[in-house]
Amino acid sequence: MNRKLPLNHALAFGWTFGATSCLLWLARLSVAVRPTSATDVVQIGAIEALVFVMAILGVLGLHGRDVPLSASLGLRPTHALLIALGLGLGFAAHFPAELVDTVTRKFLPDSAQDLAREAALLSAASPLRLVVVLLVIACVGPLVEELFFRGALFGALRQGHSLVAAASTTAACFVLGHLDYRRWPALVVVAIVLSHLRAASGSLLPSLAMHVAFNAVTVLAFFIRPGSTTADSMGTLPGVVGSVATAVLMLSVQAVASRADAARVGRLEDAE
Repeated sequence: MNRKLPLNHALAFGWTFGATSCLLWLARLSVAVRPTSATDVVQIGAIEALVFVMAILGVLGLHGRDVPLSASLGLRPTHALLIALGLGLGFAAHFPAELVDTVTRKFLPDSAQDLAREAALLSAASPLRLVVVLLVIACVGPLVEELFFRGALFGALRQGHSLVAAASTTAACFVLGHLDYRRWPALVVVAIVLSHLRAASGSLLPSLAMHVAFNAVTVLAFFIRPGSTTADSMGTLPGVVGSVATAVLMLSVQAVASRADAARVGRLEDAE
């Protein structure tokens, strides 16, 4: 198969910076045109989807392989248990990530304006509003982000780079690609788990399942405790228990992936 321009680590960060800059510019433009769009979760989701879809097409166009789109993005079948473990990790990893976020906010507190914007985005005064928020934050956002970071970027980086190098770079890109630097420490936890799932399973589906579950837990937690922040009542014990559960589930992922034929084939296809 013919290879296009090889994707190196610097270019991967360049694509991330470009997508993030475009996302920020469009968000600011939308606010300038319509100030209420700053808390319009549907419009924010639409902008994010547009930017990442264009970035995905750009990466595949310049660095992709001459293989079907599903193969370039890692959208291939894998062992069903790996997808189930991904869903479990989405719930379990929520607690250590929140614990890290709680500590971070003590040193880098959010402004009242930032807290109000977060509340406006996550609040759901009715079941219909909850469905809309879940659809955008727990479905659309994770889908386009996974397709970009652990789909297009990981797939292109895996050509000529080790599994660890490709996973580590895409994890770093995922963290830096989020605009709020105060969330970076917590996102490191999430990025490590997501990249482990992608690398071990040879498929994007387990990491997508984990990302969807993680964001859904965040939205539902806010819905249950309206007006609170994600770190308000986070104690140490849930964070510790969640960390242990996350570690056990990650070991389980490794054990299943090392024995599952579908995962082995997926890892080989990633490296071809």
